[in-house]
Formats: sequence, structure tokens, C-alpha cells
Amino acid sequence: MTRRPPELRCRIDHTAAGDGGGVELRRLVGRLEAWRASEVADVLDEAEGAAGRGRYVCGYVAYDAAPAFDAAFRIPSPNCR
Repeated sequence: MTRRPPELRCRIDHTAAGDGGGVELRRLVGRLEAWRASEVADVLDEAEGAAGRGRYVCGYVAYDAAPAFDAAFRIPSPNCR
């Protein structure tokens, strides 16, 4: 039996119209992921490009990505216990 990944959704409760209605994005078209700090800028560029082509883009950037923005930011090693 092959397990399907769960459907990803993004709920945005604050809208520019200020009507409080919110929006829920479904039917994922693509998925962008960065697993190393060196990949973060490229993924954000891809997301920005998709938005520029009229796609809705949602996501998050984990605190662990901080070194991608400034090498002075340090995170604990994943091997740290």
C-alpha cells in the first residue's frame, strides 16, 4: 500500500480587503523546499517568480534558515544534544 502525502493547505485569515473573510489555498501546484542555507535564496527566488507569474504563493521560513540571510546568525548543530 502506497501512502499519499497529506494535502497541503494554507489559510490566510487577514486579507487586504479587511473583510475578515480569509482565504484557503488548496490544489497544490508545486512545492519548493530548501534543506540547506545555501538553497534558501534560490527557493525564495522561485517563489517570487511564481507570484510574478500570477500564482498564489504561501509558506514559511524556519528559524533554522537564518544563516542564509546573515552568516552572523548561528543555529545549534543538528547533531547537538
